[in-house]
Amino acid sequence: AKGNYVTVTEEDFEAAEPERTHTIEVEDFVDLDEVDPMHYVNTYWVAPQDTKGAAKAYALLRDAMDRKNRVAIARFVLRTKEHLVVIRPVNGALAVHTMLFPDEIVAASEVDGLPVRVKADPREVKMAEQLVESLTVKWNPKKYRDTYREKLLDVIKRKAKGEEIVTEPREKQADVVDLMAALEASIQATKSRKRTKKSA
Repeated sequence: AKGNYVTVTEEDFEAAEPERTHTIEVEDFVDLDEVDPMHYVNTYWVAPQDTKGAAKAYALLRDAMDRKNRVAIARFVLRTKEHLVVIRPVNGALAVHTMLFPDEIVAASEVDGLPVRVKADPREVKMAEQLVESLTVKWNPKKYRDTYREKLLDVIKRKAKGEEIVTEPREKQADVVDLMAALEASIQATKSRKRTKKSA
């Protein structure tokens, strides 16, 4: 209750620790499309143990889930924390995604200003749809690079060669006031880029 406090000791934490095991306990199977990506945290690969029959059991589970578009909901203990996980077939292997429990996800209603109650103008929505459509491509993860990491590695290499690094001031970007003008400009720029690619 508010104003009441309980002192928790190291022994109390140890008493609450889950029992460490070397297994992943599957509880349910669900449709992959039903799992909201908001729950995902980290990804690991799972390999079968080097024992007789392990590889076959691994392959059976992988193929059955793949054919039925199902994922396994399971639990396992990593270090001292019990994790809820999703196990799913990916490229001939099984991947494990650690997940947030429902009470660990902050609801949008708990954030000031959300949900947004403003209704968008139908004409602006149409423009926004055109922009989304014009920028829609087939998903290719290799297209996206960690530019911060690349720049940092470049700085480290230059410093290793004895070069002095000078940080240049960044220009302050102006706030976009007219959304319609911004959308129209974005659509025109996208069309120009596509025409340039075709002519090349």
